[in-house]
Amino acid sequence: DGFTAAVTEAAFSPLMTYLTLQLEVSPEALAAYKEANGEGFFDDEGNLIYAYDGSELVASWLFDLQLVDSAGGVLTHEGGNSGYSADWAEFIYPAAEELPEELWLAPVRDGQADMTRAVRVR
Repeated sequence: DGFTAAVTEAAFSPLMTYLTLQLEVSPEALAAYKEANGEGFFDDEGNLIYAYDGSELVASWLFDLQLVDSAGGVLTHEGGNSGYSADWAEFIYPAAEELPEELWLAPVRDGQADMTRAVRVR
């Protein structure tokens, strides 16, 4: 999808799980996005107010991420993305009662995790 992601920080407390991802959008993917959509958002006078930086390429994927086990079983339906840019994203989830040995962030739609687009947490 034109970007890579890796977990750089993970903290597990009795109440919450905190995760930070490092993101890297490929220059080719960003260039293709800009070619299809323009350089960014412009005001009515034609002034550029926001240049596309790649966060547009990761946003929909980030907002679908949930904690899942290695089989794609969803551990929590609450929480999720608490901020992002083209370079990083942060997630906060309620603590799961028992965390599996393998823990993943995977996009979940209609209750189904897409493990082909998942990022291993541990």
